[in-house]
Amino acid sequence: MKFDEFGNMEGKTLMLLPGTACTWQINFHKVIDRLAETYHLICVNYDGFDDHKEMPFTDMYSVTEKIEDYIIENHNGHVDGVYGSSLGGSFVGLLLQRNFIHIDHAFIGSSDGLRMPPKAGKNRKSSRQC
Repeated sequence: MKFDEFGNMEGKTLMLLPGTACTWQINFHKVIDRLAETYHLICVNYDGFDDHKEMPFTDMYSVTEKIEDYIIENHNGHVDGVYGSSLGGSFVGLLLQRNFIHIDHAFIGSSDGLRMPPKAGKNRKSSRQC
């Protein structure tokens, strides 16, 4: 796995987790420059999806542990925010569930729950409020 850190190193720390078969460069290319102005970014490329493809993607739990280990070793077990797109959203859920690191704000985008037809969610309380 590859972790790239850049941006406003004095800003709040935001980890970006891309979707299936994507690199962070592909997934976040339209917003990365604007985010880097404000946030200290930690951008992740998963094993098997990174540029080198040296290690295959194994399973969700092994990758989650690698993310946790990186945050524990490099950020004292704490990040201000984590955004996960698609597959990355599943990692956000696992990180929260496992509770080995502290995340102030978690954001999940492009998950199946967000693709419901408008009528299906009309009478439900929105789960997208952060």
